[in-house]
Amino acid sequence: MSNEPTVQQDDVDRLRAGTHWDPHSVLGPHIILLNDRPHLALRAWQPGVKDVALLSNSVLWRMTRIYEEGLYETLLPDTTSIPTYRLRITHLDGAVTEISDPYAVSP
Repeated sequence: MSNEPTVQQDDVDRLRAGTHWDPHSVLGPHIILLNDRPHLALRAWQPGVKDVALLSNSVLWRMTRIYEEGLYETLLPDTTSIPTYRLRITHLDGAVTEISDPYAVSP
């Protein structure tokens, strides 16, 4: 697996500031190449939470916090189709909620 970040720090800074001109270009589902293999990268901006997971077809994938500011990602190797999914958020107080990802569908 590549150690290169899939999202650049300047994108994270703009997301945090609320000034990113196209958050859909960073957040939600994206097909990317890592080590010449297709991966589905699913990203969510959830600052101030304990944990984020992706729920699809009764399968739960824990998302990795790739930036402390609150950017989470999961990478699904050899995947080029975008599943229907929800985000399962664990809040700092331990409460768990499920939400639709507002970036799951491009505008």
